[in-house]
Amino acid sequence: MLNDNFRNRINDENREVNEKNVNEKRLENRPPGGEAGKQFKEKLLANSQHLDGLAIVNEDNERGFNYKDVYEILTRSSPLNLSKFKVVFEERLMPNLKFLESFLNNWKNRQPILLQISLNCINKNQSDMKRLKLLILKYKREGIIKKIDFKFA
Repeated sequence: MLNDNFRNRINDENREVNEKNVNEKRLENRPPGGEAGKQFKEKLLANSQHLDGLAIVNEDNERGFNYKDVYEILTRSSPLNLSKFKVVFEERLMPNLKFLESFLNNWKNRQPILLQISLNCINKNQSDMKRLKLLILKYKREGIIKKIDFKFA
């Protein structure tokens, strides 16, 4: 019985040490935030030369998530193969349209985009939808967007 108690205590202590090590490693390997985070993401993207598709999702309206930064990083650092994008809008649409337009405008002279836009929990304001469709149509006519697919949740 004494041996069993001793073994259980040792196992518990080992488990605590292992959990602590795992949590420390998780924190060590987490990408940095701020400007260092942007640089990390740019390097990661630039070193992913075989990447052909990417989903841009902010499911929880994460604080600090900045569509403008994401689109700028994509414009600067995307590998040549990258042409498939899925953009999920979880919040009001209008703040993202100007960033999406800037991204599409800066994508000229690259491989045409296959674009899927998912509209989840969104203000389905008719004027917002009309502006989005007109924006997409403009860049489709210019050859920047090859194919568009809308998904509604």
